[in-house]
Amino acid sequence: MMFHSMELMNLKQLDEAENLRRKILHIMELSKGWDSLGTTAAAVQLSVTLVALGKLRESEELLQRCLAVRKKILSEDHIQVASILVHLARLSLLRIISDIKVNNDLCRSHLVRGKRLVNDAIRIAEKILNPSREDQKKPKNAFGIELERIAATGILLEALEIVGHLDSGRMAIQAWAPANSVLLLRLPREHMKHGYFKIDVVRIPDKCWLFIWPAKYRISLRYTTLRI
Repeated sequence: MMFHSMELMNLKQLDEAENLRRKILHIMELSKGWDSLGTTAAAVQLSVTLVALGKLRESEELLQRCLAVRKKILSEDHIQVASILVHLARLSLLRIISDIKVNNDLCRSHLVRGKRLVNDAIRIAEKILNPSREDQKKPKNAFGIELERIAATGILLEALEIVGHLDSGRMAIQAWAPANSVLLLRLPREHMKHGYFKIDVVRIPDKCWLFIWPAKYRISLRYTTLRI
């Protein structure tokens, strides 16, 4: 059923995908209850569909519930918790986009919340990528560590992208964002050593994108090609 729901999403049959994913979540609730990682996985999939349908509030409520469950079952610094935080931060960004023309005060509230969520996600990812000496001494499977680092890298990149868009949102709220600007955000050099960041050529379309740049400053560019 989950695979079929993914096919429906790919085909843009969003209403059918929503109905099927609601059924999947209901089955998981009945069989395993809410205190289950499997149930939270189904809920996250449904939340993605709800976002695509513009049902941001319901999606956020689902993700908040998933966040509480994962913190309870796993830990507050687990990579799966960071994943939910990134989803919630992206929702805050979407809320800014939807409200920016009608309510600046509400947008500022979403901005503050989005920054808090994304900062927490970055903190967790950085902790995994740069473990303390105490954490390094804990017995762990080498393959498992590598998989966790790869997942943390993906989450870090997503989180940094959201940081860039939130910064664009902040500038838009303050009404001084340059058109078609690109934010180049500093990537701490310690993250480069893992070898997961490999970007050769990046083309900039006519919308704001975030790109990783291992230097101190953030700059704005227009149509060009960057070699990183």
